[in-house]
Amino acid sequence: MRTLPTREHIEWFGSQYLRSPADLLDFRFSPILAQDFNGLPPALIITAEYDPLRDQGEAYANKLLQAGVSVTSVRFNNVIHGFLSFFPLMEQGRDAIGLIGSVLRRVFYDKI
Repeated sequence: MRTLPTREHIEWFGSQYLRSPADLLDFRFSPILAQDFNGLPPALIITAEYDPLRDQGEAYANKLLQAGVSVTSVRFNNVIHGFLSFFPLMEQGRDAIGLIGSVLRRVFYDKI
């Protein structure tokens, strides 16, 4: 029995948000499909080594960078999709939350 989320699991969960399969092609559901990334705010992209969506997240970070958007992209190794939920038990989850806090502080507080 598999315990990790598979691509099929992720797609099923995503489909619960949609009215029809055609909505999968809507950039509001999948931002990587947007035609224009110019003018977007700084982005933090966190990926997990064993996440079926890792490659898509990293490709999105690269598209943002190519459009001149300020991006912090970090892959956390040896973890699965949703690893932040396990922050009480996993150092990587705590590290990711710390990273989120430091990026938010840099983007919002340091500009005051």
